[in-house]
Amino acid sequence: MKYFVIATSLILALCLFCGFMPSDEDMAVYDSTVRLHVLANSDDTHDQSVKLLVRDAVLDEIRALTEDAQSAEEASVMLTEGLSHIREICEQTLADMGEEIPVSVYFSEEKYPTRSYGTVRLPAGRYRSLRIELGEAAGRNWWCVLYPALCTDVAKTEASFIRTGFTSDQVHVLTGGDSPKYKIRFRILEFFGENFS
Repeated sequence: MKYFVIATSLILALCLFCGFMPSDEDMAVYDSTVRLHVLANSDDTHDQSVKLLVRDAVLDEIRALTEDAQSAEEASVMLTEGLSHIREICEQTLADMGEEIPVSVYFSEEKYPTRSYGTVRLPAGRYRSLRIELGEAAGRNWWCVLYPALCTDVAKTEASFIRTGFTSDQVHVLTGGDSPKYKIRFRILEFFGENFS
């Protein structure tokens, strides 16, 4: 009888734990999102200002490049094809400011910490990313979400996720929903994202 109680308790605990586990749909958050990462030359106040001016210049171009994207995959293709043009925008912006520092622009997978965008928190993990490195790229960086387009519309984060194909369950996990269950699922999703993505 003792072993039956122990076995039953373990099964119930496992079922409860599985109820909190992120599903494949939750894990798809990583494949359905494209990020932007701009790294400043240094932490110097001037270099940080340069970073923000370059950011502003490329955001306008990125918006034009990806406005017709229907998925993260399409956005990734559009950005990859537009890399040389984005680099030219960066170089011209730097030249207009009289800056003589190199700039690197590439598209790759990159590891991100947990970040909040309005009411949405994206878990730590690896995401497709447009990365812009200014000079030594040793200063404080700036990042946002290119797809769904949250860089310029943070006030409507949840609506942006839904509009671009995220399910309501995925959004509940990313916002914490109305239940501790979603907060736990987010933490587990974050653990998997940091260690297995």
